[in-house]
Amino acid sequence: MRPIGVVSSLFTYKNGTPRQPSVCDTARGSITISKDVFNTPEHSLDGIQQYSHIWIIFEFHKNNNQYTKAKVRPPRLDGRRVGLFSTRSPYRPNPIGLTLAKLESVEGAKLHISGIDILDGSPVLDIKPYIPSYDCPAMSSTTSVTPTVASGDNDRLSDLSDDQVSDTDADVGLEDQDSHKSVDDDPRTSLNDQEQTQTCDDGQEHCSVETGGAVGCTKLQMDIQTEFVKDKQTVVNQIKESATASFTDKPATSITTEVTSSSTNHDISYTKSSQNAERIAIGTAECESESSVPVCPIKTADWVNKPPIDKLTVRFTLTAEQQLTNFSKSTDDLDHRLEFLESCEEARSAICQILTEDPRSVYRRRNCSDSLYFFAVDKVHVTCWFDEHMVEVVRIKPVSQVKHLQTNK
Repeated sequence: MRPIGVVSSLFTYKNGTPRQPSVCDTARGSITISKDVFNTPEHSLDGIQQYSHIWIIFEFHKNNNQYTKAKVRPPRLDGRRVGLFSTRSPYRPNPIGLTLAKLESVEGAKLHISGIDILDGSPVLDIKPYIPSYDCPAMSSTTSVTPTVASGDNDRLSDLSDDQVSDTDADVGLEDQDSHKSVDDDPRTSLNDQEQTQTCDDGQEHCSVETGGAVGCTKLQMDIQTEFVKDKQTVVNQIKESATASFTDKPATSITTEVTSSSTNHDISYTKSSQNAERIAIGTAECESESSVPVCPIKTADWVNKPPIDKLTVRFTLTAEQQLTNFSKSTDDLDHRLEFLESCEEARSAICQILTEDPRSVYRRRNCSDSLYFFAVDKVHVTCWFDEHMVEVVRIKPVSQVKHLQTNK
């Protein structure tokens, strides 16, 4: 394999780099497609702007381990060992990373992204669009019709076979796609006209995921709903024909079903009762269609949703607050000019998001609890110290003024 491009990121050093893309939503970066791969690399990005999120497959190019362990200690487990493949540890037999990033814009052969957890200079192996209907666990749709017969009509309906009074919607098969998942938890995909959302591992709504198509409804959803309506209507017609043939002594009344079509959002839906059922009148008999959309069960390890370590409270000293105000996107001082973050307020927010999750390793948490901790975000170098459930930022200065960082580059 050869890289298709390189990531430019606000994270230049491993210390403080988020372990998951959901940690810091203001973490911006870019990917430039290499001319060594395509003569016209910008052509490879044609159409990708129709997606809001992309998968990025990259290499952990700064791993320094000589061998890989079968069991590891995730920082969130605070020292307990689990199997490597049940974790997101970067130290793997093949140092390949996978992250889900928000696509901000496309500029020629460059992708501008946010919400990343990737180090600056990381080689990119591949890019794929995030498509909820492919990347979420498949959903199936089943419907059953149970006859509710009025008094005296049992004999008339006894001749109807089971397949004439029951209705099972065919599952809509989705094409098998070569896609992978990166976030700790899986979102659910809805087949109605509501906006699709992705759910993070803490159970909170993360962001809206929109793909090209009609307003409030993707083309795939439209196709699924249209087929769903066709299948239902076919069954209704079959029931009507059977009922008409059976009730020879009196004509069957018209079968009632409602399909509404909205010109604004192309919504196709059924009119249902308060108990989510569709009632179909057949003469003096009545069929009740109970529709349910079961979701494939999704499980995650308990320690992902409820880690044994608590989130930390972050505070700044007055000196650190004042030092942070020297940074901006438009300052003439190159040492204090931000490259990825928009303002000192956004830099402060990024620092808080990173420290809240406690970026220290298990070793540092246990053996270096009284030591200062250093990390960098964009052009900002941060010095802080930890005390049980609190972390305090004590100094802020430009990365360019930290000598040991310059000599290690």
